[in-house]
Amino acid sequence: SGESETVRILLKHNIGATKTKNYHDCPYGNMTPLQVLGAWWRRMDMEFTPNKNIQCIKDMIGKDEHYTERWKNTCLLVKAAYHGTVDTIQSDFRMVHACAAMEECVSSTVLKLAVEMYPEQLSEADENGHLPLALAILAGKSFQDHVQILLEACPSALSRQCIDGRFYPQILSFLGQNGSISVLFGVLKEKPEIVGVHPTNEKKRKRDRI
Repeated sequence: SGESETVRILLKHNIGATKTKNYHDCPYGNMTPLQVLGAWWRRMDMEFTPNKNIQCIKDMIGKDEHYTERWKNTCLLVKAAYHGTVDTIQSDFRMVHACAAMEECVSSTVLKLAVEMYPEQLSEADENGHLPLALAILAGKSFQDHVQILLEACPSALSRQCIDGRFYPQILSFLGQNGSISVLFGVLKEKPEIVGVHPTNEKKRKRDRI
């Protein structure tokens, strides 16, 4: 009921609206509905106490009708953009996987909130056997935003998923410069062999297997 039901009805009649941008002279000009909501969540993220913001927002969802409806709308738009439908689909819809895999811009705040809301999805494989971390890497998502969020939340995904070795040096380099020591330790604990992977060695191993 409420605002989210109106959004669902509108999307059922025009699923392509997820990619339609506003007019340039609007307050959120030249942005898709999902980008507009992403900007709103980012603003809310900045208003709460530092380091507790996402948890505070999560607590508001379910308690405050405005936040609850905004989150329902966000999930509807992500589902519509990712699956091309807001109807029931054969495989269960996983918000974290969709945010990680979508080529369309999904703000890092929305991904962080999805991880906070559905932490169990971090270790669940989709219908193709991919975890969210692998989906983000395959989609070419930013290491500074999306990949780091998923690594921090679930370092064990590196040991559970077959990820192209070419990405390991990038992961280590980024974590060494920008990540916390605890995250770097968690990654090395789960995947100690990562320190011995070099792009040229990875190519050689692939040639040897052919």
